[in-house]
Amino acid sequence: MGVGNVGCCDNNTTLKNSEISVQSVTYREGNEDYIFSPNAVSLPRGQADFQVSDMLKRMKKLKRIEIYYTLTLKIVNLPTHDFLIIKPTGLIESSRGTLDGYIFFGCKYKQDGIIVNDYKLPLKDQEKSQELHGRFFMIYYNLDSGSYWIKDLNKGPGLFIKLDYALVMKDGMIINIGNSFLLFNFKSKIISNPEVEVRKLGDDNYRVDLSGLDCISGVVIGRGHNCKVRIRDESLSKSHATLTYAPTSGWILADGDMLHNASTNGTWLYASEEFEVYDQMFFKISQIVFQANLTK
Repeated sequence: MGVGNVGCCDNNTTLKNSEISVQSVTYREGNEDYIFSPNAVSLPRGQADFQVSDMLKRMKKLKRIEIYYTLTLKIVNLPTHDFLIIKPTGLIESSRGTLDGYIFFGCKYKQDGIIVNDYKLPLKDQEKSQELHGRFFMIYYNLDSGSYWIKDLNKGPGLFIKLDYALVMKDGMIINIGNSFLLFNFKSKIISNPEVEVRKLGDDNYRVDLSGLDCISGVVIGRGHNCKVRIRDESLSKSHATLTYAPTSGWILADGDMLHNASTNGTWLYASEEFEVYDQMFFKISQIVFQANLTK
């Protein structure tokens, strides 16, 4: 299971820039202090209109499903007892109360007096949450695949998926490690020796160019002195992630070092595409980290 586009909701998206907040970090290395404190970074995000062509037909099909997985979600990093139970028809005890197989998440239940979200996210920053509205992301049941999918709706802080597998990268992907957001641009697609540019969002002076030949044996991303892609960010592991080039499959990103030791805070992929939800999957929005479990 992994990344995939389903295209059930909005086939006419146009790109715009949206901002997500980044907390500043100050730390000491040797006799020098480094401060990484951009106010925000801009992400390319699509329009967030949600449309379904034949909702009544969909709801009838959902009610007839007899064999399915139940999806449960729990927040693992906050002192909350919320335990979300999701079936093909939607969230059990939903605030929205519509059995359409869609579960919407946001920081408010209502917009313009109408309940639009099934679950209210417990954002830590109450002042920031007052400025936000609408639907941040959704989980829905896909009738064709018989599985649950998660989709960012391009409002709010942005949805990130934790990498617990080796990811074959695509041009323009964004990852979050610590307080840093890295953009990967494919500069040259020559199979014999392609090139990728690694940029840090919010820092116009940071850029690292890598060639495929440099990365066949793997290069390390982290805060350690020996890292090919070194980022001065105390929230990173010394060897946080590994980038490798394989001629048969392309650029591959994995969390941790070359000995497969995982990073402390994880490597997170910005969900610019839809993801199929799998058992033990972790995803986050703002400071909230969810764990997904699938049971029959």
